[in-house]
Amino acid sequence: MVFRGFAELEKNGWTSEDITAGYVDLFSPASDLAIPAVISGITSGARVLNLSCGQGNVTAALIAAGLDTVGADLSPKMLGYARRRGSTPAIRAL
Repeated sequence: MVFRGFAELEKNGWTSEDITAGYVDLFSPASDLAIPAVISGITSGARVLNLSCGQGNVTAALIAAGLDTVGADLSPKMLGYARRRGSTPAIRAL
C-alpha cells in the first residue's frame, strides 16, 4: 500500500507545471555540469537510452556529441521541455 501511495504522488507531481518548472530551474544547471563527464564515459558510436531524461539537456548533449540517443520519461510535462530543446525525434514517453 505504501508503494502505491508513493507511486500515485510521484505520478501526479510530474503533471504539475509548478513542480516541473521548479525542477528544471533547480536541476538543469547541476545536470549541465555533469554532461562532459557523462559524454567522456561513453564509447564513440554507442547507442544510448537516457531513461528519466527529464528536461532533455543530457539527451540533447549526447545527440550533439554524435551519439545515437533516445531519451525517455514518464512525465509528459518533462518531455515537453525536452522536445523544446530540439531533440524531438529522440524523445519518447514511457
